[in-house]
Amino acid sequence: MQGKKLRITFLFFSFFALLFFSSCVTNRNFFNQVDSHVGRGDYQTAVSMIEKNEDNLYTKKDLVLKSLDKGLLLHYGGDYKTSNKELAYAEEKMFEYFSKSISQSVQSFIINDAVIDYAGDPYEDIYSNLFMALNYIALNEMDKALVEIRRFDTKQKNLRLNYAQAQNKANQNSLSDAYFGEMSFHNSALARYLSMLLYRAEGNVDAAEIDLRYIKTAFRDQSQLYPFSLPSSLDDELIKLPGLERLNVLCFTGLAPIKTEEVIRFYTSDTYYKLALPLMFKRPSRVVFIGVEIENEDTGEKHQFRLDPLESIDSIAYDTFRQKQDLLYFKAIARSIAKSMTTNVLDAASRVDQNSDASGILGLLSIVSLVSNELTEVADLRTSRYFPAKASVGGIHLAPGRYTVQIQYKDAWGGTIWLETIQGFDLKKNTINLVEGICLQ
Repeated sequence: MQGKKLRITFLFFSFFALLFFSSCVTNRNFFNQVDSHVGRGDYQTAVSMIEKNEDNLYTKKDLVLKSLDKGLLLHYGGDYKTSNKELAYAEEKMFEYFSKSISQSVQSFIINDAVIDYAGDPYEDIYSNLFMALNYIALNEMDKALVEIRRFDTKQKNLRLNYAQAQNKANQNSLSDAYFGEMSFHNSALARYLSMLLYRAEGNVDAAEIDLRYIKTAFRDQSQLYPFSLPSSLDDELIKLPGLERLNVLCFTGLAPIKTEEVIRFYTSDTYYKLALPLMFKRPSRVVFIGVEIENEDTGEKHQFRLDPLESIDSIAYDTFRQKQDLLYFKAIARSIAKSMTTNVLDAASRVDQNSDASGILGLLSIVSLVSNELTEVADLRTSRYFPAKASVGGIHLAPGRYTVQIQYKDAWGGTIWLETIQGFDLKKNTINLVEGICLQ
């Protein structure tokens, strides 16, 4: 009987493992192909690949991920209207699924967290508004851009409030603070920077000065998230020079963190446990510094300067994820114990009368339960793939006219990784003159 059990266990495990791992490999291969186009700056092809292979890349529970990935790539490729449609849809679904996840929580306790509709990580929700704001700036719809900045600010405040409420509940229920990771993020320099440019363009100097102070406060009070100096160009942003306009350059580099799985297996005297825990890790970027060369297309006059880091989106993603990471761990432990106890109960019941038909059925069910525990206890590794890791900025006062802007992305040895050239940029009066660069390497 024992040999038969082992053979059945092996067949169950082999069959389901083959299905599971072949699916994972297919998914990974498709994303690798998309990523290769993204790394070369071919965002249109990357979007086309997602649309053609979306059934292999996303499930019906990943609608938020699909729209976030497409929305960001469309933004990088300059299709700002379609980008906003995708990002707005992702935002709508994140709100819907966040409420729905409460009713799905029982299902996730029984199987795993990946069975619920993905409602996004906190940073994905709030940064989607910043990219919608950038889309509106590119479309010259400044009022709508300011609305998105305000929505970002509201979400950020709510995130901080929800975190404080979770801590209070933990204290009221005598739970250790260890179940709630410390969250430092409460002020975004990038959001304040865009807000400052928008207010400056409409002539609201007082509001722009408030945003400038908030940027400096973000650096001062969140040093672990802003471990670099204030951008050297900041103090010149609100200076008005006769006959000159301000040109700002904002560059995004690298890719935001993704998740990996840490599996822990251990045995007691008669019980097998498996824990699958999600970890977030940063992806390295080759870009170390960014140089900008600007040439007046009429006079040939050239200017050069370097950009300074303004925001580590990857650090903020990691910081906000830690808020719920320990709670996910606690949930995984509780789920693993419940699954293992079910297997034990079935196995113990099968041994009461080993010669009965019921014993054989219970023994088979215990095998199925064991195999099911092994295959279903997996971490939820879903996360958007194409948010950038870093934002860097710089600025210069120039006479109105047409300019060629060349952005040089350099590695640690000064070698050029990527060269981006924007020709015919029209520097205008009384508006935002913003050049956006992208290098997701």
